[in-house]
Parts: sequence; structure tokens; C-alpha cells
Amino acid sequence: MRQFYTSIQMLQFISEYNNNIGYLIGITEITNSDKNWSLMLYIGNGRLLSLYSKNDGINESAFEEILNMDNIYKEALKKKNWQSENVKEFDQFSENCFDFVCYEFNIIDISIEKKLDAKNLISTIKSNLSQIHQLEEGDVIIFERGFYTHHAILVDTSYMTVIHKWGEPEDSTSFGIASKSIIGIPTEKACVSEDFVIEVAGYRSLSKGNDIYDSRHEPKEKDEILKECRARLGEIGYSVLGDNCHHFVSKNRNGIARSPEIESVQDTLNFR
Repeated sequence: MRQFYTSIQMLQFISEYNNNIGYLIGITEITNSDKNWSLMLYIGNGRLLSLYSKNDGINESAFEEILNMDNIYKEALKKKNWQSENVKEFDQFSENCFDFVCYEFNIIDISIEKKLDAKNLISTIKSNLSQIHQLEEGDVIIFERGFYTHHAILVDTSYMTVIHKWGEPEDSTSFGIASKSIIGIPTEKACVSEDFVIEVAGYRSLSKGNDIYDSRHEPKEKDEILKECRARLGEIGYSVLGDNCHHFVSKNRNGIARSPEIESVQDTLNFR
């Protein structure tokens, strides 16, 4: 994962260019015992649109405002007269009380790069946040990838991170990948890492996936799941049939390495 910033560092970074409008910003209140995580959208002039907080859930009013815009582009986000209760200024945050991270996720740039409808993308983000709000540490997250799914384990709700087996193509760009996955990665490039849920999901949907694994084998205690996941950070190697992201999840959550998707295909083909 990339470094976290103080409020002053974050303001200097994000305000350097108007081009930074549209980035999603994660904020964690580090002095609070429950370390409340929030998701904001940078709308220019040192302002953040509050989309979600772990304590309060989805900000329906903010999503309604942005989804009711005629056209969503950077200058429109900057010039819109937002409701004051949905907007926060960077100077509202104490430098020593919050951790900031700017995700590799700009809703405007990704919409253009991937030829997506910005409103559909924002609706997907809202749906994902609704799913995230129901998750606990140790839960399985399923990330949609079109013709397959990527699985990971939520390990930290204070910074909303997962540990998973994944890799990033060498020729990818910040927006070109838009959702991190394992397909097409050389085995020597694939590894177990901790990453932000927002970046792993990208422009695609996510959901809770405990039942897929727990229907056959009881899950371990949460602390044991998290401990085993962290013990494998940095591990290199990948095999579609025997050591993919599903095997990683099932081994650490249930104690048995298996891939429900591979098993389903094998059953269909009577391969097993």
C-alpha cells in the first residue's frame, strides 16, 4: 500500500492541479478508539464531498446531489453549489488526528478511459459502500471481474483493506487497470499483498462471500483468520488450479485450500 498523508500533505498533493478533481479520498480518524473510516470525493478548492463513513453509513443526500447533475465532469464538480452539510473543507481536519490516502481511482478519468457512464459508476460505488457497511474483519469479499470473480479477505475496517493473492500487469497504468486482479499475471509476479478495497473493486461491483466457503467448512475464529492472512504477506506464486485467490481465502478462513469456481467447472465437465 502507498503511504498515508497528514491533512497538510494531502491538501498540498490534491490541490496542486485542477486535474485532481474527481479522486476518491479515504480518511481515518486515528485518535478515535474505533478509527472511523470515511470516503470522500475531491471536488476542488480544498473541498471534499462526504460519501460514506463507517459510523454513519452512506450519505444519501450527497449521492442524490451528484446523481441529479445533468453532466458529471471536473469543472461541473468544482462549480456546483453543493449543500453545505455534504461538504467538508480540508482545514476542518486536525493534522495529527487523521490519516489520509488518495486512492488510484478518479471517477472522471476512469469514466473517460473505460468509456463508462459516470452516473452508473457512481451508482456502483454507492452499491459497493452499502455492501462494505455490512462487512466485518475476517469476511470474504467477492470482486466481480466479468467472466470470473476475484476473492479476498477483509482484514482492517479502520483503513478498509483486504489481503489477497493478486498481481498487476506490467503495462498497466493508474487508470488502465481500474480494478486489480490476477488474470494474465506471470506466476513470479503474483503475490499475497494488502490493498485498499476501493482500489481492488475499481469500477466493478463487490459482495460478501462467506457462504460460498462456510457452507462446506466451518470458519476459524476472526483473530486466527487475520493472523494467518498477515503471516502470508509477501508470499509469491500462483496456480489457476491449485493456488489461486480462492485457495488463499479458503485456506486462511476455513483451513482447507479449495476453489469453489474451479470445483463448479470441474463438476460441470465431470472432470473430478
